[in-house]
Amino acid sequence: MACNEDSFQYNSTLHGRQIRLLFVEPHDYHGPDSSLLRVKLVEENLDTAVFDALSYVWGDQANKVYINCDGKSHNIGQNLHAALIEYRRRGQPGRGLWADAICINQGDRREKTEQVRMMRDIYSAADRTIIWLGPLEAGDIEAIQLAELAYKKCPEDLRYEEEGTRHDLPLFNCSDRGLPEVFRGHDIHPTWRSLFKILLHPWFSRIWIVQELLLSRNPQMWRGGESISAAALLWMANQVGGCMDLKAAMQLFDQNTSTFYAQNIALCHYRFHKDSLNPLWVNMSTTMGMEATEILDRFFALAGISEGLPVGFINYTRTLEELASQVGLMTLLGSPEVPMPDGLDLLADLPSLRLRSRQIRIPTWIPDHLSEPPAGLRISFLYSTLRLRSEHQDFPNPEFQIVTDAENSNNNPQPLTSSEFPYRYSKNCFKATVFDRIKAVVPPIEDELPLLQRYKPSETYMETLMSGLERAHRYSINILRFIIRTRLLSDPSLTSKDDVTSGDLFETFWRTLIYNRTGDDLREESRPENIIYTNVWSSVSVTAALGLPF
Repeated sequence: MACNEDSFQYNSTLHGRQIRLLFVEPHDYHGPDSSLLRVKLVEENLDTAVFDALSYVWGDQANKVYINCDGKSHNIGQNLHAALIEYRRRGQPGRGLWADAICINQGDRREKTEQVRMMRDIYSAADRTIIWLGPLEAGDIEAIQLAELAYKKCPEDLRYEEEGTRHDLPLFNCSDRGLPEVFRGHDIHPTWRSLFKILLHPWFSRIWIVQELLLSRNPQMWRGGESISAAALLWMANQVGGCMDLKAAMQLFDQNTSTFYAQNIALCHYRFHKDSLNPLWVNMSTTMGMEATEILDRFFALAGISEGLPVGFINYTRTLEELASQVGLMTLLGSPEVPMPDGLDLLADLPSLRLRSRQIRIPTWIPDHLSEPPAGLRISFLYSTLRLRSEHQDFPNPEFQIVTDAENSNNNPQPLTSSEFPYRYSKNCFKATVFDRIKAVVPPIEDELPLLQRYKPSETYMETLMSGLERAHRYSINILRFIIRTRLLSDPSLTSKDDVTSGDLFETFWRTLIYNRTGDDLREESRPENIIYTNVWSSVSVTAALGLPF
């Protein structure tokens, strides 16, 4: 068969519970096209089919590979082709395989909509989910053995510690676990390097894999011809992202990735099997920045593992603005099952400015669930309504309304309530309260957070540590300058002869900057828990004790 064009066509459109399965034919070593991959497509009912499902990265679709599909020439992505070749090599005669790129007619939006709505059931019904992490590379076998050995050595009740996301990260302590140290001299141990490379595979950054992994009855990770324990690799990802020594080594190894998606996936897996379903907006917040070939899939890929969504939520004929606005309303108002008393807080954490910079036409009030999370600490966490109300029961909830069709409601629009969930987006307007007007704007701090500075490959571990301390010192100085400029602008009674804590308004200023606490003892109750702001407080205290002027 000449493989110079794609002549394959789907014979019919799938309806109801029908799915397509592909059957990979055994390798014909002596045929005229011995290198050609041959598959057959068979339509079966999902409720009775016996099959495996494939979870993989589509990858670059510019350079495709031709296969023989039902006797016709059909081109597929290189990564899918490599996965099918390995599936054939391992020999699964008579067993169907479900792979979305082939088993769904991607050019038929109606069929695609119906099949995507069924993906929760497809991955739940599959006997195995094959997770393809690419071909085997040098050092991978030792890296796989390292991850599985470390996993076995950790007591089961201590395997997942969600507190590892704090800023005071613990140490992994390789020597105490009988494992090779992550650093060998001034460089990273080769086996750890190989493990980091596996954990940075693009599979972990794709949004569809979250549902595919979480719903799988029997996930099996393949790296070339080697199999990896999914439980061990996910646990290892959580350790690398949550232990100071491993995280520092990872940052040294890879300077181009600001978000360690493998840890996010590990925590999603742990929380899902611990707490079951979460609202869509919670799942989207956990997976911010993950990629999809079609932007609507950032929403649809998580629908199968989210609670409270209507069946018709997945619909590829909807516009991005309509879909993002509906989910934005869910985020701000919650649902009857999951009310959001602090929904307005999310507008501080998830502004839509980055969406606008990408020229996506979405209203500015929509929380940005699509972009990669911003670097640095979210200071709005310190002002969280739920956090404040947990300490002070009389702390008020934010008051706001979202009303629909304001222009056609005789100037008396009705506010949306959670009883109207799922919200239908039409026209919305916010009612807000003006508390005060801006009197002055302080120039921002110029330096980035020192913990997020990029590491230089030419530096040794100690050189990196020392340069980090220098950046932290410089950053503290810049924070003090920022505080000084802010105080001079906000308190006209101050002069350049006063010290940094002078004036009757310092206590109010400090509590506003750091945390909205109450109490008479400033030094006890205003001291924040976060290490960054604790250091700032120490710097301010020393400056005041020395009587340093502005």
